[in-house]
This record gives sequence, C-alpha cells and structure tokens, in this order.
Amino acid sequence: MDDVDAEKIKTYEQYSRGEITETEVRALLGNEIVDSMEADMEAFEAAMKRDTSVFISSDST
Repeated sequence: MDDVDAEKIKTYEQYSRGEITETEVRALLGNEIVDSMEADMEAFEAAMKRDTSVFISSDST
C-alpha cells in the first residue's frame, strides 16, 4: 500500500467515525472509490458472519 492509498483509507475512516460528511468524503475521494470501499466493508462484514465450521475438515490428510 502506498501513501496515496493510506491517505484514502484515513479519509474514509474519518467519514466512518462521523468526522466528515458523506458529501465531503465523496468530494475528496470520488463516488467510485467511496462506493467501492462501502462494498468492500459490506462484503467483509458478511464474511465475518459466515459459519466457518463448514470449511474445517476432520480429514487433515
């Protein structure tokens, strides 16, 4: 990750904490980046809720 990406994440985190508005974050990062970050967060949250026991096999060979 380069400095530009780190700055984008920092800006989005400010938005997530309510420090800046959605309008401000979209002006700073652009709609496409904000929409992509929101989709990534939703996918991550959905993955965290999945029952991972189905991925564990009792056959370790």
